[in-house]
Amino acid sequence: MQIKLNDIVFEVTPVITPLRQALLSDPVMAQGVWRDVYQWDAATKTGKVLTSTTAAGTVSLGNGVTFFVPKTGADAPVKSESGSKRMAERFLEALKAKTIVDIVRAFNSIVNMAQKSLPLTNYAALNPVASYTIKMHVDFAVVALRNSSRNLTAYAFVPGQVAFHHEIGAIVDEAGYAALPAPTMAQIMPAFIIPPQNKANHAIRRMALAQRLQDMQPAMAMLPKEGPQDPATDGLRRGYARLAAEWKALAEMGKTPAKSPFLA
Repeated sequence: MQIKLNDIVFEVTPVITPLRQALLSDPVMAQGVWRDVYQWDAATKTGKVLTSTTAAGTVSLGNGVTFFVPKTGADAPVKSESGSKRMAERFLEALKAKTIVDIVRAFNSIVNMAQKSLPLTNYAALNPVASYTIKMHVDFAVVALRNSSRNLTAYAFVPGQVAFHHEIGAIVDEAGYAALPAPTMAQIMPAFIIPPQNKANHAIRRMALAQRLQDMQPAMAMLPKEGPQDPATDGLRRGYARLAAEWKALAEMGKTPAKSPFLA
């Protein structure tokens, strides 16, 4: 797959899991993975959205672009700050862009940007009895953008799934809180597969998902078929099932618009 950023053609390829993890651990990208989005104060019975919203009241699930040049000789991907800075400067110069924001905007024009309304109704049972903060977690598809002739490489991030998690603050009604049915509490972890925004968005996510599922195969093959599960193996199974569900959903959503003019 190829895309064009400011008239320069880039090959789009998936990244292996260790590199993906290193990229997402960057402090800037980490802010996009987890963020507080809503806070409820049971004492005053007021709620406050903690992040910017669109005119429709939805939260933007932003795409991202970053630069990562690994240090030589390291066993695992470790970022070379100086090398990554030079790559970013060369990338901006080649694309005649002033800032990384300009690059992200160019990428947004190719894959579009998703939005999600906050699932506040899921937490209505908590409102009379406790204060809480809702955190949003975004699971990203990660791919490399390369132009070999110019020796340019960047990494792009496209949201694939979004989930919400709550943290309890002050409990104003202990009895009411204790009386909440256990199933209700367990269900206050809504998660959603983000519909592909266009053909390019769909293709990038399928490519990245295929790599992640492939990378997980050896660990999945080692799991016992029967017997008690420990937290690590249970988490691995759930993670694989979550990615497999997105793969299936994207296959069913595969009827995307005609070829984007940004696809080379």
